[in-house]
Amino acid sequence: MNMSEREPLGAPLRQVPAPDLWARIEDGLREPARRGPGGDPPGGSGRRQRVFAAAIAFVVVAGGIAFAWAALGPGSRHATLRPPPPTSPAPLPSAPAQTVAASFKGAAARCEATLTTPVVRPGQTPAVTYRLTNQGSTPIRYGTYQDYIEVKGAHGDTVSSWQDRFGGIIPSMPAPFAGRTLGGGRAVTYQGVYEPVVRWEGPLSIHLTCPFVIQQRIGHEVQSLQSPTLPPLALQVFARGQAPSVGTAVERAVAATQRLFEACHPRPDGSAVVGEITPPKVSKPWKVQPDPMPARCWAQIERHPGFAVVTLWFVTPADAPTPTPSGPAGTIRLPPLPTAEVFRWTFVVTPWSTVSALSHADGKSPMATVGYNFEKGHWMMADASCRPSAAPEFYLGSDPEFPVSKNPC
Repeated sequence: MNMSEREPLGAPLRQVPAPDLWARIEDGLREPARRGPGGDPPGGSGRRQRVFAAAIAFVVVAGGIAFAWAALGPGSRHATLRPPPPTSPAPLPSAPAQTVAASFKGAAARCEATLTTPVVRPGQTPAVTYRLTNQGSTPIRYGTYQDYIEVKGAHGDTVSSWQDRFGGIIPSMPAPFAGRTLGGGRAVTYQGVYEPVVRWEGPLSIHLTCPFVIQQRIGHEVQSLQSPTLPPLALQVFARGQAPSVGTAVERAVAATQRLFEACHPRPDGSAVVGEITPPKVSKPWKVQPDPMPARCWAQIERHPGFAVVTLWFVTPADAPTPTPSGPAGTIRLPPLPTAEVFRWTFVVTPWSTVSALSHADGKSPMATVGYNFEKGHWMMADASCRPSAAPEFYLGSDPEFPVSKNPC
């Protein structure tokens, strides 16, 4: 049975014909007793009849249990995992905040980074606060730019890069602009926004570049000073408890997509199925409703002490070649087809939570497309390509897009 054909979660069990043994038991108990010389029925004592009735009842109950196991047990087409309820996490151990600093070359300015959460659980995001101090008496022109973050494991291997959120590519970004003034002896802070969701075993180290930009006018030109690289910060990962089973982790990740993978549910071991990716339901739908996309879906599961990492994948069309990520950031090469899309969504599953960590979509289509954005546990409309073109147009982002036959704008 193909898993894409399975019945929806919570579907009633199908009725199967079974003999009405209870009616026969009741008829036997209501039959007038023919008493023998000793006052007992000729076929045996009343106790024997009660034993016989109890035996028949046991057969009925056992048959019901066997039927339920056949319908709901492993290997059944009705099989659905019901994950155990989340448990409460153990309290985090306390640890003091860590601060590192570096100075700008060419200006009396100092950049600091403070890790206010030196101990985190899997699925949490470390909090980093930056501070720029003008150590001179002359005002400086400054601005903020990308806070580039690299996370390394215990052996010095890079487990995360700032390029991850762009699918492994280096995006084109506008030039930094210093549009604000910081007086002498003054300081300003900036809260980091691109720290990753922790999905690795500890200990980890966070490597940062100062997100502040300082510009100086030299003659008729404005020059930007190079932002200093900061010393690494140590990050501990606190993971207690037993990691969820593979089947439980897959089930919880699928449930967290809010029905996106409902009709293309990977098997409990993560193996692929063929089904459909259905457009999410939103409060204000597009003028042109897209059709479901036939797709092949699977899951990659990594189990760690105390947690699991599940990456859900789909590729459309369903018979497209399986994409293989390349490079440390996982760049995807699209199948050589006029219309194709590859989508991946990573979750951190612990005994107490399921957290979305990272998602990315790569696609191309000669038709217009509409996108959907997932924020705070809900789907909403995102961007759209308003003009269908004769040649395939490429798109990428963090959420899936659906081709439509008419202009969605």
